[in-house]
Amino acid sequence: MGKGVRATKGYSSRTILGMLLGWALAFEGFFALSISNSASIEGLGGIKASTFSLASTQLIVLGAFISIAWIIKATFPKIENRTGRILFSLLAYFGAILIIIEGLAIVSLAGDVVITDFGLVSKIYIVLTGAQLFAIGLLNLRLWRLRNIQPTNWLVDSIGSIAASLLMVDGLSIIGMAAYTKIEGLGGILEQTVFIAGLQLFIIGMLIFLLWTIIQDPLLGKRIGTI
Repeated sequence: MGKGVRATKGYSSRTILGMLLGWALAFEGFFALSISNSASIEGLGGIKASTFSLASTQLIVLGAFISIAWIIKATFPKIENRTGRILFSLLAYFGAILIIIEGLAIVSLAGDVVITDFGLVSKIYIVLTGAQLFAIGLLNLRLWRLRNIQPTNWLVDSIGSIAASLLMVDGLSIIGMAAYTKIEGLGGILEQTVFIAGLQLFIIGMLIFLLWTIIQDPLLGKRIGTI
């Protein structure tokens, strides 16, 4: 599965998944923008609507950019052979990395959110939102890195990478909620214990994800395959 063949043009499985991830990100941005004027964080009071709107708009722009980048790549496959290919690729990488950073920031800074006329949104949902943003960014980073490599089996490739991402999402979610975990019948358990459990799950998912990616990498794939 790691060898694959080079994709020349058209909409490959990686292209379609990449565009779907971009659209999903833009949708989340539009949803966040729609509630930006009525959200406040418990314990911190109201947050400026302009700040929330700016963050939401950033998600929309990043999502649109990712989708457009994949469309351009599929429609004009030779664009990377031109002068601006380095800048084009760097912008795509930068967008994915920025989403990863934002996801991690949301997980670490998550708090309960009150939305006017809607009620309380628990911290766990905010943590899950940050974790899935992290997964979207990481998946898109992988897809863009392997954009010119067609997988032997697109279904196995997609499910494998998504499953590894879900492990990391679970790990991040546990880490984000470590201080609030309580098991009925056992009472409180140490925050450090829960944190370590989440960290282990995250590391396992990351290792699987890296292996799933590196084995197909155009530069490292052959060396890893030989080892």
